[in-house]
Amino acid sequence: MKYLLFLFLSINLFASTLHLATSTNPSRLNPILATDSSSSEITGFLFNGLVKYDKDSSTIIGDLAKEFYFEDDKTLIFKLRKNVSWHDGEKFSAKDVVFTYEVLVSPKISSPYSASCRFVKSVKAIDEFTIKVKYKKPYFKALETWMMGILPEHKLRDEENLMS
Repeated sequence: MKYLLFLFLSINLFASTLHLATSTNPSRLNPILATDSSSSEITGFLFNGLVKYDKDSSTIIGDLAKEFYFEDDKTLIFKLRKNVSWHDGEKFSAKDVVFTYEVLVSPKISSPYSASCRFVKSVKAIDEFTIKVKYKKPYFKALETWMMGILPEHKLRDEENLMS
């Protein structure tokens, strides 16, 4: 007899509860380390990227970024939403985006998203809600790079081993 293991996850969102079920246990709940389908599905509900595909999967639209544009063929600007908070009430800001990028390019991390950062020259916070991404050369997937879940810098900055 074959048994299916289901993980039930409940999330309280503004006095409503979201119940999710998956047929396998997720191996990680860190969005930049989620490599199996169960982990990817769960982290997709828990973490947002700067951009995402619209409901038809045809157009890239803002998610944590309210606006984004190319300053030139190698410079991408993101204007972040100002009304976003983490689960603990801490405000989301440009420092979270820079932190996520720095984690991805760290030699201590092995992430499937690191490869998409190989064309990135630099990521800088221009102010609390503006990010400037410079690419080494024009990159046709520049926007897709930023669909990955952004990490909370204030929660993870002192974490010694993000791979665990």
